[in-house]
Amino acid sequence: MGEADRPVIRRAGAQDMADVAEIYLAAFPDSLTDLGLEGVRPLAVDDVMAICLDAEPEGFLIATIDGRPAGYVICPSEAARIRRAGLRRLPTIAWRWLTGRYGVGLRVALRLAREKLMFWRHADLPGADCPARILSLAVHPRGQGRGLGKALMAAALAYLGAQGATCVRLEVRPDNAPARHIYEKTGFRSVGQVHDTRGPWEVMILELGSPDG
Repeated sequence: MGEADRPVIRRAGAQDMADVAEIYLAAFPDSLTDLGLEGVRPLAVDDVMAICLDAEPEGFLIATIDGRPAGYVICPSEAARIRRAGLRRLPTIAWRWLTGRYGVGLRVALRLAREKLMFWRHADLPGADCPARILSLAVHPRGQGRGLGKALMAAALAYLGAQGATCVRLEVRPDNAPARHIYEKTGFRSVGQVHDTRGPWEVMILELGSPDG
């Protein structure tokens, strides 16, 4: 890989949200189908990603190749900030959904809401005392095979470590063997499962050690 082809990791900005939405839609077609979101419009994903950017701008990183975004990672040091940012944007999101700008029907919207509530309803879920998260990591098919996922994960962990995080949590489907292999190689270990309407998520934790260590 030549210097010009090497990924560049930088902070995301509001101007990147449309590209991030494109990456997400291209990277997770099976998940969209499972959720009944085949017809979702990019604006819906754009608005959800904007919530994450609002919550912790420094914890939203982009990987670019030749200046074009090809991957991203959302890595908040305090996951609760995402919920607070979502509540601030709720009126806008509700209006856009009600006026049909998202292409998401009532049945699917209720299912999505139920899934989120299933994650948030218990304080004793595995890893609940670990606020730092790898919330989402995706690489566009055009950027796969270039080490973007590994570079994004390394950048995310470096950021979270600099914020004083002593552990990092993520969730992955148990049958997603390639992703689990990557996480296990990075040092993540399984601590249990949580469930939503589509089945279990494996909860994985990486211990970073104390800020002084």
